[in-house]
Amino acid sequence: MAKLDEITKKLEAKNKQNKEKAKANIEFLKNNKDKFRWIFGVIFALVGISSFGDSIFGGLLYILLGLFLLPPISSLLAKNDKLKFSQNNIVWYSIVLLLLIGSGNIVSSGKTEKVKSEFTANSASIIADIQKDLDAKNFSSASSKLSKYFDALPANEDLKKLKATLDEKKKEKTNDVASTSESKASTTSKDYFNSNIAGIKDNYCAGYVQRASGLITQNSGGYTGEALDQLQQVAKHLANNGDVLLMKAMQASDAPSNELLDALNTGMDNVGNDITKNGKIDLTILLDKSSQVNNKVMTCLRRNNP
Repeated sequence: MAKLDEITKKLEAKNKQNKEKAKANIEFLKNNKDKFRWIFGVIFALVGISSFGDSIFGGLLYILLGLFLLPPISSLLAKNDKLKFSQNNIVWYSIVLLLLIGSGNIVSSGKTEKVKSEFTANSASIIADIQKDLDAKNFSSASSKLSKYFDALPANEDLKKLKATLDEKKKEKTNDVASTSESKASTTSKDYFNSNIAGIKDNYCAGYVQRASGLITQNSGGYTGEALDQLQQVAKHLANNGDVLLMKAMQASDAPSNELLDALNTGMDNVGNDITKNGKIDLTILLDKSSQVNNKVMTCLRRNNP
């Protein structure tokens, strides 16, 4: 009970501290509101000037918003009897919000129209430039250029064809990279597993069976009773043999240290790939006595009992 009271007091103190902090923040904003208005007023005015290239009207709205935020002007408007609104009421904030949204939309629309006009006037050269990047497999540049015009003209048939080509080439590149990686992994696995250097093969096998043990433990949640007990025994057996293989490899004088580490990591990576089916770990592949994975595991285990 005493401990509960202590916790309650701590929570109350923390809550009080948070309230005081929030109050201090509000006071800070109130005391410095004119500074913030000057800062944002100048920023919006500069944004308005830089937006003239896209939309003169949108730029003017940004400048108007900037002027509206400046303390001398907002104070003057607040004192005007005809306008009759305070700097702190909902009318003032609504005007600021409407000016911000309106200017942003108009400038954005102006940019889109500018891009459309640019494409209409230079469509042949723009398409040829993007196609050149695609042919050179410079997909990053092609994507950047295409996205600029496709966002403004999503219904344009030429741009749609270029986008389809880009997507297809990106997919082919991804598949090529995946195929190369798998080929490299397969070659590396074959080299280490069939290595004539005892330490290299022992370390590959150590990584292979230890990782297999971990995968069994992590993915045995769907098993119960005797089946689960058997899986746990297999996992323990593999882990113990992996430790023995690792010790043998470390003691081998004929094994370069950098290749030992690479062989261990490759073994761990390979078993994960070998027992993955449709993106998920499938323990039945490992447990199937007729499978290549099971055969590889048994070959590795026999290295401890030649």
